[in-house]
Amino acid sequence: MQFSFSIILPIKNLNQSKTRLRDSLSKNKIKNLTLNLMDQTINVALEAKVSNVLIISSDKTIESKLTKDKVTFVYQEDEDLNKAIKNGFEISFSKNQIPIFLPCDLPLINKNNIKNIKNIMNKNFDVCIAPSKSDFGTNSLAWSNEKKDLFYGFFGKNSYKKYTEYFSKNNLNYFKLFDSELSFDLDTTKNLNHLKKTNNQIYKNLLLK
Repeated sequence: MQFSFSIILPIKNLNQSKTRLRDSLSKNKIKNLTLNLMDQTINVALEAKVSNVLIISSDKTIESKLTKDKVTFVYQEDEDLNKAIKNGFEISFSKNQIPIFLPCDLPLINKNNIKNIKNIMNKNFDVCIAPSKSDFGTNSLAWSNEKKDLFYGFFGKNSYKKYTEYFSKNNLNYFKLFDSELSFDLDTTKNLNHLKKTNNQIYKNLLLK
């Protein structure tokens, strides 16, 4: 059986995003970077044939930037990441879809990363989780609709460890996905410089558009 999937993409208010990059980028460049990362993630998600993409944010100006079919803006009043993801997952579960959380700061993400997650979940795992390289957080989380009652939000620093402990405690069959493209997030000037050095074309696409 092939499942239906949706992408859950929370985005901070554009005036508050990527604060750790402010020592190297202007506020306007950070806004553009965030929107370019969003567009890139939407594009690769649709190329990977997901059913829909949910953009969850307190910033209503983002809605006007969304022009593609299968992309829906969901307004959330506050900036609580766990609430945003829970909201997105519940919408996805209500449509009998498997939600895949992705943060909006993965410059190396491509359609094959998402296809791989889909293939893993189609092998009847309850959960697929990918860690962040920077703070041992979670850079991707897919959750089976059949186990929706066990979903819980641990997002933030060290969430990967909290999740794996939770999975074991609740007998969830989970897949640990170690993917260098998913684990690299663009949060700091150090990350930005590393991207410029190792993937200059992606850097230009994100920063110079």
